Amino acid sequence: GGAGTAFNGKGADGRCVGLRAEGAAGYPPSLVAGRLLPLTSMSTIDDGLAVGCPGQVPYAIVSELVDSIATVSEETLSRAVLFLLERAKLVVEPAGAAAVARLLDAVDGAYEGPIVAVLSGGNIDPVLLLRIIRHGLAAAGRYLQFRVRVPDSPGSLAGLLADLADADANVLEIEHVRTGANLPVDEVEIAVQLEAKGSAHCEELLRTLREKGYSVVFGRPSADLRPTFGKTGGPVSATRERVSRVTDAVRARGRVKHYGEVKALDGIEVTVPQGSVM
Repeated sequence: GGAGTAFNGKGADGRCVGLRAEGAAGYPPSLVAGRLLPLTSMSTIDDGLAVGCPGQVPYAIVSELVDSIATVSEETLSRAVLFLLERAKLVVEPAGAAAVARLLDAVDGAYEGPIVAVLSGGNIDPVLLLRIIRHGLAAAGRYLQFRVRVPDSPGSLAGLLADLADADANVLEIEHVRTGANLPVDEVEIAVQLEAKGSAHCEELLRTLREKGYSVVFGRPSADLRPTFGKTGGPVSATRERVSRVTDAVRARGRVKHYGEVKALDGIEVTVPQGSVM
């Protein structure tokens, strides 16, 4: 509303486009209906744009002075914050980066130049900024996570790491899974987290691995389909039969506490991952 008032007050010749987060787009339905309509739910990292129902005064201003309202996704907001931090050396909150996010998402020719993107704030919590940076890196193809299955023999892990190094990928974390309900006895599953140079590099890396004969898998590891139990502070692998005996004993004593998918008794936690049957 403020930007629209300033824009039209200067008699500028052009269009004024407002931006909202997709998960908290309170203005579009109200403008279509011609009256204030509150959202039933909101979900966004952008607290500056998290308005479930427009106020009467800003609604009247936007209705009169703003030419259109567009929405941007959480991924694009993260990319915009990261883009401004990395390229422009500016710390901008998600709401302030919404215009840049829209331009990053827009197809060529969507807006005629010259284009002005208003950066309207830098009030962002450092912890949220860290989360957004990591999310933005992932959305921009700078992080890549996948799993591969290789023979359970000496040198398989070293060979995979060598192939990743040849592809100019920087490995951040490796998890070596030897047992799982859906994992053949003569294979191991290796979960990899790495840094890449962008989406094109990610595609090239995955294509190279497949050409070398690796079976690349995305989604939940095989080990996640197997129940585990442990003391608080770190899960310990257990067989399905052992977990069943523990949970049966817990139920028999009538002292089961439910916390989502976790059942607890005397400090022992029995986790039942989705896909397991107890």
